[in-house]
Order: sequence, then C-alpha cells, then structure tokens
Amino acid sequence: MILWILAILLLGILGVVGFYQGAVRVGISTIGLLVAALLAVPLSGIFKFILPVTGLSHPAVIALVAPLCMYLLLLIVFKVGGVALHKKVEWYYKNKAPDTKRMLWERMNARLGICVGILNGAIYLVLICVLVYVLGYFTVPLASSPKDSVVFKVVNTLANDMQSTKMDKAVAGFVPATSFYYDSVDVLSMIFHTPLLQGRLATYPAFLSLAERPEFQELGKDLKFQEFWQGDPSLTEFRENEKMGTMINNVELYTNVVGIVQGDLKDLKTYLETGKSAKYDDDKILGKWKIEYNASLAAARKKKANMNRMEIQALMLRFSLFKDAELKAMVDKSVSLRMAPPKGSAKVFKGTWSGTGDNYTLNVGEGSTTQEIPVTVNGNKLVATKDGFSLSFSKE
Repeated sequence: MILWILAILLLGILGVVGFYQGAVRVGISTIGLLVAALLAVPLSGIFKFILPVTGLSHPAVIALVAPLCMYLLLLIVFKVGGVALHKKVEWYYKNKAPDTKRMLWERMNARLGICVGILNGAIYLVLICVLVYVLGYFTVPLASSPKDSVVFKVVNTLANDMQSTKMDKAVAGFVPATSFYYDSVDVLSMIFHTPLLQGRLATYPAFLSLAERPEFQELGKDLKFQEFWQGDPSLTEFRENEKMGTMINNVELYTNVVGIVQGDLKDLKTYLETGKSAKYDDDKILGKWKIEYNASLAAARKKKANMNRMEIQALMLRFSLFKDAELKAMVDKSVSLRMAPPKGSAKVFKGTWSGTGDNYTLNVGEGSTTQEIPVTVNGNKLVATKDGFSLSFSKE
C-alpha cells in the first residue's frame, strides 16, 4: 500500500513541477536521470577516493554511498544545464518572438512539462525501488525485529510491498548489485540467525588463520556475549554491542576477509549449509586436527605387547609431549604443529605441507632444523608417522 501511495505522490507532485518548470527544464532532468543511472556506478571510483576524507572509511559503506554521491552530482549538473537552457529559450521568446508565438510557446512548454514531469516521476519510482531492492535484500532477513530502527522498518515495508505488487521483478534487471553482495547477505543472515555456525565458520579452510586472531578467540570464550547472541537480539542491538561493533567497524579485518574469499562467497555459503567445500575438499589435509592421544598411545603399545616397565615409562614420557597436540594445515600450504606438554610452555612448530589425495608430507621444525613427516588422511582421521612412531589425529 505504501508503495502505491508513494507512486501516486511522485507522479502527481512531479507532474505539477513539470507544469511550472516547463518541458525544457524537466526534459533535461529526464536526460540527467537516465545518464546518471548509467554512469553512477562506473564513475563512483572518484568518490571512493574522496569519501574517506569526510570520515567514512569502511569499504562496505563507501561501496554503497559512492554511487549515490556520483548519481546526485551528475543529476545536479544536468539540472543546472537545464536551468541555463531554459533561461536562454525564455529570453528569446520574451525579447525576440511575437507575443502570439510567445504565448503558444508558454502554453506548450507548460503542458508538455506535465507529461515529462510524470515521466520523471515514473523514473524516480523505479530508482527508489532499485535502492529499496538492494537495501531490502539486507534488511528483510537481518532486520526483522520490532526493536530495529525506523529506517529499517520503512525499508522492510517497502521491500515487502514491492514483492506483493511484483515490482521487484519489474526492477530486477536494473539492479547494479553483484553476486558477491547477495552471497554476503546470505552468509551474514545464516550466521546471525544461527550462532552455532560459528564453529563451522572457524573450520572453513580459508579462515583457519583468521580464526586464530585474538578478537575471535576472545569472542568464542565470552559466555556473556554468546548468551546475548543466542537470545535472538535485533540487528540494531547486535551492531551496538561493544565487542561486535568493534569488529564490524574494523576496516583491516573486513579487508582481510574480502581478500581471503577473493570475491567468491558461494563456496563458503555451501560450506555453512552442508559442511562440504567443493573448492577445498580435494586437499583433504586442510583443516584443524586434534590428537587422539589415547588411541595413539594404545596403538603404540600394541606394536610390542611384551613391553617391560622401563619401555612403558619411556613410551609414556615420549607421548606426554603430544598430550594436547594440535595440527593445522592451511590453504597457503603452511602448517603449524602446536604441542602443549603437561609440564612446560606450549611450543608451535611451523612449516609447509605438500601432496594430494590421501598422502601428504609435512616439513616442520624450529629454526633451520626441519623434519619430513609422512601423513595419511582417511576421512576425518589423519595419521602422521615418523621412525615407526605414529600419531593419530581427528578433524575438528
């Protein structure tokens, strides 16, 4: 209903404006509306350099605001040109043309201005619907709580009206948003409404190194925040939360995430839905692996059933070094082995991995001293073997 009221108001008001301004001015505005719509996005890069000076620094905000600023700038240029042309034509008919001709021109200019003004109203309606289409794709799934701001509620109402009137199908072909935007909103919506997906998100191969950042580690351990999230907060409350607000406004973090996914979120979306990644599943070693300490120790004891007491103690001492071992293989071919023995501080040995299919080789160590460790992966199980000594890991 609101959409139809808006449409009637636009057509009516701009028809009246066209009558008083005349066909010349509103005609140039029509050209400006169309040209600006074609060039706003391609030329928006200019404002992407200017807007940070005004205090806007977040790339996501700039990506939305820059085309709008360029559109307004182009439209203003055409409107100024329309006023200048109108004055020249008006001066001619007032000072050069006969009165009869001037009167005919004024009548035609006003009446034709009504028609062109109504056309401008239709164009403005389509442009507003395009903007609502883009914003609504974000606000409808994410901002549907009564606690959200008035702006979100208005956008959601207009978006729902567009869907019920099929206007969304009419303007879909004019929407400049990319698939990256739609996939981003889909991923954010899934995570926002399903906090338990945090664990799966942290195990996505491309995000393994990102998950080790202190802010993510602290967020996962913060029980108060987890309770807040699982309490179904509104988007406004979620954004205004101290910890989450800091992360949302972190430009460096946003840039890292966008750089890691390389403009393609379809695989991440599939991974969150199914736990499978078509992009990374061929490299079976990728992921975070936790040692199966008891199983590894039991397998080592089975190799020699008649161990004496001294041999058992030596084996237990050797295995104690790997009590809480954790292996992490990342998409950049890097690998880290974290060992946290019961006594002493934890150590992290870094290196690289190579191989395909089920068989891989780890090259890890400390400083210039490295060792090659053969690894076999079978489903969610990983076995590393060196000098007859095997460690079994399971995927987290």
